Amino acid sequence: MSRDVSCRKIEKRVVQKLLPLVILTVLALFIFPSTGMCVEKTYSELVINPKDVGVFWTAKTQQFKAWGKFGPGEDDWDDLTEEVGWESSDTEVVTIDSKGLATCERSWGKVTITARFPKTGGFPVFTNLLLKDGS
Repeated sequence: MSRDVSCRKIEKRVVQKLLPLVILTVLALFIFPSTGMCVEKTYSELVINPKDVGVFWTAKTQQFKAWGKFGPGEDDWDDLTEEVGWESSDTEVVTIDSKGLATCERSWGKVTITARFPKTGGFPVFTNLLLKDGS
């Protein structure tokens, strides 16, 4: 048997054995693209800054920031301001956008600002905002 024929037989056997594995791998990547490779971060602590703030009507806006960290042994805080869902308890008094910027709609009142991580559901963190008309 010549060397070329022998090599072709070996190549054919290798292809026959590897082809099913390659096909299964490709199918798995298309069928299960989001499993196992990407894990959503889970934070053990979430805070809002500033905490319980008063705003004079003349200022009209207040920027809030949300911060999260993984656990008691962690020192690093991640800026989650644009990752949380922001809510105002009374949008006739204060509205808040997706970047944490609160805007006064009235010259007085009190609202609770809520941040949730993740945006839908998740655990909430609250802070209070008191509006004063400045007179």
